[in-house]
Amino acid sequence: MHLRVISVKRGDSKYNYAQIVERYKENGKAKNRVIKHLGPVTNDNDLERYRKMFAMENQKESIEKADLRTLDIMPPKEYGMIYAAEILCHDLGLDRIFDMLGDQSDIIFLSVISRLMDPSSDFGLLRFVDKAHYPMEKGIRKDRIYSALDKLISMKDEIESS
Repeated sequence: MHLRVISVKRGDSKYNYAQIVERYKENGKAKNRVIKHLGPVTNDNDLERYRKMFAMENQKESIEKADLRTLDIMPPKEYGMIYAAEILCHDLGLDRIFDMLGDQSDIIFLSVISRLMDPSSDFGLLRFVDKAHYPMEKGIRKDRIYSALDKLISMKDEIESS
């Protein structure tokens, strides 16, 4: 495809028009097919505007021709149960307890949810996080799980009394 400017003579006047044209062959002969009429060209600004339109049309065509067989489909991540558990914790006032844990609260919260959804060890949380979506500033690593559990144990009496 390319941008073509054609001239049309009507009487004593000459008019220029911009078109997007595609080349093809029919019976061994090269021919042009008009894809889109862009409009009249009266000055250089018009021509520049049509060049931009042509670039957008080219981009649109490349987007439309995406091969779906080459796309990788990732497995979906769980969020609904986490969201529901977050609302339930808020309604029950458990979010205040999680807030007492400071920056470790997100790990302890996810640990509780992962135990409810898929009971396993503390490191099962690492597998759970791969299957679930929960916005966190820092990723979950084994050392962060250990430090969160240490903080939880150190605050045990304070949590039980609140």
